[in-house]
Amino acid sequence: MSTAISQCATLTAARGRCAKGIDAWLKAWRGPTFSMLSMQDNGDEIIVEDTRAIAVEREHRVRGLEREILLAADEGSP
Repeated sequence: MSTAISQCATLTAARGRCAKGIDAWLKAWRGPTFSMLSMQDNGDEIIVEDTRAIAVEREHRVRGLEREILLAADEGSP
């Protein structure tokens, strides 16, 4: 098989995988439940709620230095 044909076949396969990934994302986004990633700071800890399909846990509690880092990251650069 020539190099051009081989490259074309590889590109076609990659496009197919990409299209499947986009379709899966759209299906999850339009699904029956709304996915959410949110955080609430109560002063001592941040409660992170994650209802996305890829979530490892539904709720995370962040305290101490990790809390300060998360707040700084959420604020962004000055």
